[in-house]
Amino acid sequence: MSEEDTIRSSCERRDSKRESVLYKVVLTGGPCAGKTTTVARLRTFFENLGWKVYTVPEAATILLGGGVKYSEVSPIQAQEFNRNILKTILQLETTFFEMAAEDKRNVIVVCDRGTYDPSAFSTVLIRLQAWVGHPYYDVIDNSTDFESKIRRVIEVVCKRIGKQLGADIDDRLKAQSKKRKFLVKSLPDSSLFSKVEDFDVTHDYLLTSNPQLQARVRKRGQNGYFTFTHTERRTMDGKRVEQIMQLSDREYRALLNQRDPTHHPIHKKRKCFLWKGHYFQLDVFLEPCSQRCQDMLMLETYTTKQGDELELPDFLEIVKEVTSDPHYSMYYLSAQD
Repeated sequence: MSEEDTIRSSCERRDSKRESVLYKVVLTGGPCAGKTTTVARLRTFFENLGWKVYTVPEAATILLGGGVKYSEVSPIQAQEFNRNILKTILQLETTFFEMAAEDKRNVIVVCDRGTYDPSAFSTVLIRLQAWVGHPYYDVIDNSTDFESKIRRVIEVVCKRIGKQLGADIDDRLKAQSKKRKFLVKSLPDSSLFSKVEDFDVTHDYLLTSNPQLQARVRKRGQNGYFTFTHTERRTMDGKRVEQIMQLSDREYRALLNQRDPTHHPIHKKRKCFLWKGHYFQLDVFLEPCSQRCQDMLMLETYTTKQGDELELPDFLEIVKEVTSDPHYSMYYLSAQD
């Protein structure tokens, strides 16, 4: 385990006068620690629960992307550059917090690094130690695999928020938790959902040079606002490894040029809801689509419960469980007949 691969998070509530809640989460850590993937997963998790999520990009990445290299600048220039990174972070955070403060929903603002980082930007260990002493501070080390590491981050944030989260997430985020999938006969009346968040989701599979690698892009959003992610799945040492990265609209559209012509896009209306404190999502597959998924409705959840231990929503007519059936994977369902 190296310090460079450790994620450290800070979570605090702001504006106690709000009826709804506003939280700030800051992720810090070295390169390849998984911060960007974690930001994407946090966003999806909380949006599914009906929260508004703002994500503050890493200021250093924005500025370094313009061509600045520390190896080419003098110590004085580097010092001035760090000072400007701090100014950029402060302005970005101010902008997002002003927007969040005006929102009437529960809001979480996720920062990819924060104002403590630039003071020691060139020294990873010192940069991580800069957060020591913060009252809401957690260390997520590399004692587990990458997927479990991300779950631990989400679990830490959820525990900080506590009852205000409005859901029981202990079972869903346990290391032994697995995705279970069920076919549903028909779409129930909307009044039967106590509270539901609807999202438009589109998956497109991409061409890859490695037959053991699956790559896809996803467009997900509601009310005309979308976020974009790129996902790669591969098998390593007998385990499936998944890497997710957030994309800009421009990056997403560029990757669409690499669509795999042997796979149809998958369009879904995703209904995310809580039932008896447990989180579910119901995917309604939409046309145009492969014949394999026409008129299909699929219920999904993550849980440690086996068989009938898992209590399913009683207003849904379950046809059968398809968790272990490869014919109901998104990759198979999107394949041309």
